[in-house]
Parts: sequence; C-alpha cells; structure tokens
Amino acid sequence: VLATIRKEARFKLKLRHVLGRLFRVLAFQNERRASVNVSSHYDISQEALNVYLDRTYMSYSSAIFEEPD
Repeated sequence: VLATIRKEARFKLKLRHVLGRLFRVLAFQNERRASVNVSSHYDISQEALNVYLDRTYMSYSSAIFEEPD
C-alpha cells in the first residue's frame, strides 16, 4: 500500500486519483484473487486443449484478414 502511495506521489496526482488507484489495488487485486485469476486462465484440462490445439505442436494461432474470403 505504501509503495503505491509513494509511486503515485512522484507524479503529483490529485488526491482523488491517488485514492481511486489505492482503492482499486486494495479492492480488486489481492493474492487470493490473483491466484483465482491465474488458475481460471491456465488450469485447462488436457482434453479441452486437445480439442483446439494442433496435434503435432500443441499450439494455435490466429489471424485478422482485411477481406472475409
């Protein structure tokens, strides 16, 4: 918390910006929430991965095309 306050103070932000940032850090990003976020993103079963990953390299790619050919 103090590190966040010191970091924000270096930029001479208004108090409401500092308090808003501090609130977001305290309310939304804690160790438990970070752990849940990582687990939900990376803990994917092998069966699910087999459905959409390449069989040889176990990878996927995507592209954006200008024309929908």
